[in-house]
Amino acid sequence: MVRIAVVVAMLMFVVTAWAQDTNVATQAFNTGVNEVALLAIEGSLSPAALQIVAPSKAGAPPENVSTSGSTLNYTAIVDASETKTVKVKVDSNVPAGCTLSVAAAACASGSEGAVDADGAAKQALTTSDADFLTGIGSCYTGDGSSKGNALTYYLDITNWGTVASRAATSTTITFTLSATD
Repeated sequence: MVRIAVVVAMLMFVVTAWAQDTNVATQAFNTGVNEVALLAIEGSLSPAALQIVAPSKAGAPPENVSTSGSTLNYTAIVDASETKTVKVKVDSNVPAGCTLSVAAAACASGSEGAVDADGAAKQALTTSDADFLTGIGSCYTGDGSSKGNALTYYLDITNWGTVASRAATSTTITFTLSATD
C-alpha cells in the first residue's frame, strides 16, 4: 500500500510540475516588410492628345501645344539607405522636327513619407530612360487624379528644317519606378 501511495504521489508531482501555467506567456513571430514599387497614371487623359494645328494668320508660326489632366501616383518601400527614381522615356514615334516633353508639379497634399515633393521641370523625352522624379524613399502619394504629381505634356516644333505634317499617330511614354542607380 505504501508503494502505491508513493507511486501516486510521484505521478501527481510529475503531472503538476509539467502542467504549471504562469501569469506570463509569450509568442514568437517572424516579422518583415517587403520592398514595394508601384506606379500608376490617373486622370482624364486617356488617351492624351497633342496636335499642332495651323495658325490663324498667314506668316505666323503654329503654336506649340500642351495638355494636362493626368497625375503620377506611386507607393514605395525601400531599405533605409536606398532611394527610388521615376525614369521616363518615349517610343520612337514622335513627329519629325518636334520634341515631346513632360513636366511634373510638386506632389499634392495627402502624401506621406519621402515623396519627390518638388516635381520635375519640363524635360525633353528620348528613347532612353532618363531620371524624372528622384530621391523617393518609403512613401505614398495618395490615390486618384487629385493626388500625386500632376503631369503636363508638351509637343514643340524644335527643328523647322525637318518638321513634316502627319496624321496623329499613337506614341507611348513609359514611366518606371526603380532603384536609384
